[in-house]
Order: sequence, then structure tokens, then C-alpha cells
Amino acid sequence: WLMKISKWIRRAAAVALCALLVLSTAACSQPVNVESGAMTPERVIALLRHLPDGLTELYTHPATAGGFPGEAPGYRYSAERDALIAPEGKAIVARSEVRLGGFSDF
Repeated sequence: WLMKISKWIRRAAAVALCALLVLSTAACSQPVNVESGAMTPERVIALLRHLPDGLTELYTHPATAGGFPGEAPGYRYSAERDALIAPEGKAIVARSEVRLGGFSDF
């Protein structure tokens, strides 16, 4: 069973290249908490349109589907994947001064 989990982790890592997306526009601001596991394309696009000045961390756990050992019940894995690759969200980022990176980049 350990080999099956390891194989799943490698596959999940390949799918989740954007598991941590950090968006930065300027100096730090107050933290905002958004429901974990519900970063749908619509929610991410709305957040991107109204980013405050400062460092914003958007964390996701994207996958092509749920139903795997250790999944969080109710977590919308495929919706989070869709949010990271949505053309409208990518266009908003391209038109803005947002700087993308991983956690250690900031």
C-alpha cells in the first residue's frame, strides 16, 4: 500500500505544479481568510480583480479528481485545478502588476 501512496503522490505533484500561488502587489496588508478547498475559478477571478495592496497568498491543492486515500471530504480539488488554469484569471494577472511566485520567493 505504501508504493501505491507513493505513486499517487508523484502523480499529484505533477498535476499540482501550481499548488502554491503567491500573488504580490506591494507592501503587506491584513490577512483575509477564504474557505479552504473552495477556490473555484469564479472565486479566484473575483479575488484577482480586488486584490489589496500587499502580499497575498492563495494556496490550493489541485487535482484532477477526489476519491483518493487521505482526501479531505468536501474539498473541491478539480475546481481548484480549474481555477489555476482559467484563461480569464491568467489574463487578469497578465494585465496587472501582480508578481507570481512560490512561498520562498517572497
